[in-house]
Amino acid sequence: MTRRDRAHAELLLQRFAAASPGAPLIPTAELRDRVQAGDRVVFVDVRAVEEQRVSMIPGAVTVKAFEADILPGLQGEAARVGTLVVPYCTCGYRSALYCRRLVESHGLGCVRNGEGVIMWTFEGGSLVRPSRARLEAAADTAVADEEPTTKVHVYGKMWDCAADGFTTVYLPAWRGAVLYVVEACRKTTAKLGTACAGLCQTDRRRPRAAKSPRA
Repeated sequence: MTRRDRAHAELLLQRFAAASPGAPLIPTAELRDRVQAGDRVVFVDVRAVEEQRVSMIPGAVTVKAFEADILPGLQGEAARVGTLVVPYCTCGYRSALYCRRLVESHGLGCVRNGEGVIMWTFEGGSLVRPSRARLEAAADTAVADEEPTTKVHVYGKMWDCAADGFTTVYLPAWRGAVLYVVEACRKTTAKLGTACAGLCQTDRRRPRAAKSPRA
């Protein structure tokens, strides 16, 4: 049965977000207020597409869209002024890992870890169900096709918690395990690809020994 108490949501947040520190957490209430005040907040949904299809925070972009269309424009301190990047997942664990990547690999200082969709149901506000085109689109695509929804994907039964008025959806245990392994393999492959590219560049810059003329 779905838990409806905010205290349980906070326990989940403390257990999982604190397990992988990547950037300071930003309270959902503060985040909501900043959005309503017109601050430039970029929500980055780091969850799997299967979860995103159920619902997302309004205006959020996928990791793919963020890295292709927004991240390149945040290189340099001047470009980051006034921008807050907030990755989020279910309750802060996966997004913390992505925050660490943004800080360590891209030098972003304008990153705060979101508390996730569970806490968003209690303090953030509404959710939207993106169309397939939206999930595959660039970050600057219009969001007129987003439909309000009260469904929220909480990943697994362990995280079956949401505010009153929301219906939770989660993966069966076996599917969650498979998804975790697939995501881990994908991230490892991406890291290896980056490392190999760096080695190739280093090798190209290395001076070559002059060949001795043949007798």
